[in-house]
Parts: sequence; C-alpha cells; structure tokens
Amino acid sequence: MQTPKLEIGTTMAILPFVLGGMIYGGTKLSHTYISLDTFSGITIFLSLIVWVLAALSFTLILTLVIQAIKLIGNFKTGFWASTATLMQEVSAWLILYWMLLWGLPFTVAMSVFAYLSFYFNDLISGALGLFVGIFFLFLIRKVLPDEIWKASKKFNPERRLGWKKGLILTLILIAAGSSYLNSCYIFEASISSTEFKTTDQIELRAKMTGKVFNQNSLRAKMVSINSGDAATQPLAFDDELNGNFVTWIDLDKITPGKYRIIIFLKENDTESIYKKFFFWKNPNKFRKSFIVRIEKPMGAIK
Repeated sequence: MQTPKLEIGTTMAILPFVLGGMIYGGTKLSHTYISLDTFSGITIFLSLIVWVLAALSFTLILTLVIQAIKLIGNFKTGFWASTATLMQEVSAWLILYWMLLWGLPFTVAMSVFAYLSFYFNDLISGALGLFVGIFFLFLIRKVLPDEIWKASKKFNPERRLGWKKGLILTLILIAAGSSYLNSCYIFEASISSTEFKTTDQIELRAKMTGKVFNQNSLRAKMVSINSGDAATQPLAFDDELNGNFVTWIDLDKITPGKYRIIIFLKENDTESIYKKFFFWKNPNKFRKSFIVRIEKPMGAIK
C-alpha cells in the first residue's frame, strides 16, 4: 500500500499530462471546422478524447484535494481515507473502461455511421455502424489479455458504491466532460464599419468552428432601435471555406436612422432528430449584435 505522500506525488505527476492533453485537444477541436455533413472519424475520436480527458482531469483534481485532506488530517481510516482510495480507482476505471473498452469501439462505430450516411439512410448507417462497433469491441476483448479485464473490474465504482450511486457518479463525470467539450468552439463576428450611407452595402463576416454543427442556420437581420421593427428579413450566410461565412445587407431601401444588426442561429425545427441531438448548445450563446448608423449621402434630395 502506497503512503499518502506518494499517492499525492503520483496524482500530481499524472495531472499535468492529462490537463495538457485536454487543453491541447480542446484547442485543436475549437479550430477544426465541423459540420454534420462533413463529420469524420478523426473529429469523433478527438471529441471523445477531449471528453474523457476532461472527466479524468476533474476526477484527478478531486482526488488530489481529497488526498491532501487525508494527509493533512492524518486520516488512516474513515470517510476521507476510503474516498481517496475510491477516487484513485475511479481514475483507473476511466482510463480502462471509458477510453479503451468503450471509447475505441464507439469511435469506430460513429466513424462508420458518419461515412455510410453519405450513401445510405440513417437507419441503415446506424445499424451497420453498431455492428462494426460491437465487432471491434469483441476484437479488443480477444486481443488484450484476460488479466487486464479481471484486474480492472475492481476499479468499477459500482463495486464500492452500488449501481445507483455508481450511476450518479458516472453521470457527474459525463456532465463534467461534456461541460468542457461543449465549450470547444469559436464564434466570432465582424462588421465592415458602423456608419453607412443608403447607397452602401454592409458586409458581415462570421467564423464558426469547433463543436458547432448547424452553421447553415446562421442568419443576420437589422432592427430599428427607435421602433423595434425589423428593417430586413433574416439573411443567410454564404459558406466561404473552413468555417468562414459572409453575407451582405443592401441599404438602398433602408430609412436613415440608427439600427441594430443581429447575427444569430435560427431554430432548427425541421432538422432530423440526430442533428438536434448533436447540437445541444443554447442558441443564445451564438448571438452577436452591432449598432450602426445609416445616413443619406451628401447632396441627396431630402
């Protein structure tokens, strides 16, 4: 049995690598253009790695805190001692079960589904992806020695906590990983100027990369600040390349005055169920606004 001091040293040695991998993967994912029409196996694998590393980082940080309390309080037995042991086992369980046993087959299954969805409907693609994922799961079971799986069973939280508390802990870890994964995106917007003439055209640019899947729902509209009435109908953006979008607002029919330009994501009521499932973010996070002034050109007849 390792001493508490050595346990803390081991945790502190592992944590920087896990946090570094999480941040690197999250940054890489944030700068990757992703859409459900161009989903790739690499994207799925990267998303899964970031998700698991985020959950593992949360677990290791919590483990480190509990180990420190155990050491400072010199708790040999009781709540802090047993909890410290439990959290170490949970960390090992995440690596063995989430990353190896379930993570790789899930990545393979989703990659097959994403590839086949270009040629078949969702039902057939999903069934074939599930079949390949199960086959890959059995392949891992056959390739890796049985001793690994027998030894890893003792790390399952259900053994200590029971299935109900074990399920709650699993859901907490899923939420912790999803929370960071859900933040791995870039959404930027810019406007060519803030003062225009009625003879001008406003150019709007936006960038959406990372965990954003419904870029085709990006819209822009102009609303009068004084009356609150919509000066234009929502305009769709053109996809230039790699998550860069652009659109233009013609001002030839706009009454001079002060306006608010709003860039937003429209509701996806007509999208398929699986597309709605993948896009779980709050649409209000993807909302930018600019205040502009529209004037008549000099010399224009009043």
